[in-house]
Amino acid sequence: MKLFHLPLLVAPLSCALFVPASHQVALVDSHHHAEREKVPGDNPAYYTREKAADQLFEIDEFTVSPNPVVSDHRVFFYLRGDTGTRDLPGLADATLELWAQETSREDKPEYTIKKKLSDFKPFTVRNEDDYTYGGPLIKGSNEIVGDLWVLAWDPEGHGTVDLDIEAVARLPDDRILFAFEASVSYEV
Repeated sequence: MKLFHLPLLVAPLSCALFVPASHQVALVDSHHHAEREKVPGDNPAYYTREKAADQLFEIDEFTVSPNPVVSDHRVFFYLRGDTGTRDLPGLADATLELWAQETSREDKPEYTIKKKLSDFKPFTVRNEDDYTYGGPLIKGSNEIVGDLWVLAWDPEGHGTVDLDIEAVARLPDDRILFAFEASVSYEV
């Protein structure tokens, strides 16, 4: 897998190395788009794992710019949502797991990374308490922002990169804050 492509499509990841993922079955049948629930905003994402109404972090907007992703450009990510007034023990220790599979390659490699959300270096959280950047998620309204440069590097030559991607944020007790997936293609 072109390691530079994975973080460029969902969100900027940390500087950590990617580790090949264990086999993960697709959660949503991509042939039944009418049954999938779109994540609000300018993005290619659809909810997974649970319906939007059952996820603990209500996403108001998820914007990827440019959308679709373009190589040799900076991609910006903005996610705004709200936990409501419910008590969510462990919210400050929420984790984010990003999974991707390059479907355009014959061997279809899979990669995953999971970290505490506040430890993903290219991400930053901003909340309604004081609107400063940095820190963990808190009860109420939160924003997660980030950006990354998309490199047009392909050791096999020029072509199309197709990726299936999923992002899952969880509380320490494994309850899902938010989960969504996207299929993304771009030229290199």
